[in-house]
Amino acid sequence: MTPSEPTPKAKTAKCDRCGAPRARAAKFCGTCGAASREHKTATRAQWSDSAKVDRRHSRAVASVFVGTLGGMLLLALVLGEEGSETQYLLAALAAQLVAGFTALALLGKGAWRASLAGPASVRDLALALPIGALGFAASFVWVESVWVESIFPGAPEFDELAPGLPLLLLGATLVPIVEEWLDRGVLWNALAPLTGRAGQIVLTAMLFALLHGLNGGFVLELPHRFAGGLLLGWLRARSGSLLPSIVAHVTWNALAAAVD
Repeated sequence: MTPSEPTPKAKTAKCDRCGAPRARAAKFCGTCGAASREHKTATRAQWSDSAKVDRRHSRAVASVFVGTLGGMLLLALVLGEEGSETQYLLAALAAQLVAGFTALALLGKGAWRASLAGPASVRDLALALPIGALGFAASFVWVESVWVESIFPGAPEFDELAPGLPLLLLGATLVPIVEEWLDRGVLWNALAPLTGRAGQIVLTAMLFALLHGLNGGFVLELPHRFAGGLLLGWLRARSGSLLPSIVAHVTWNALAAAVD
């Protein structure tokens, strides 16, 4: 700057509370500490945007829980006792898909891609195999130790089930993919701005357990399914990907089918 050039004046404003001069870009008054009007306006806008996000995600979470569980119960009532196991399984998958896509519509643009998560490392994919085996082992031990004919009449043992090949393939492939996409894909991302990582793991494990406990075997199903859901959620959190939890779930179901 040459001596002939005038010194530019700093852009100033007055504090709304005490009237002291302050830099126009300052967020707070240097004299009394009051927030500037511009800062208040920007903060209110941020709060409003955050509230909108929270409401949208809360509705998506509700649609997953209410839509999935309500839809499965409704379809069970429609099918009644005459429905086959394959029909029940397909009806449950249909309810989960409807609830999942409803939640994606509520979440808006980018929700579909977010529900699929990112790629997985080879280490996490390798870790998925023992995690799936551990989940199956926990369920096997729990059911075999808790099941008592006098308490749970007609409750199946592992060696009493002999599903046909189509049902076996359905339970070991499509079911894990849809359930993991709904639980640790759609619901996981819907919960992201509402709770911490621990909340995501616990709440997705709750839905995972409820998906398997609606057949009346609450004591038989809910505890070990919830524990398994925690393992799958931990794997999802560790890997940042949906694929390892799918691999673990497929491993779990495949081992169950092999034992059956």
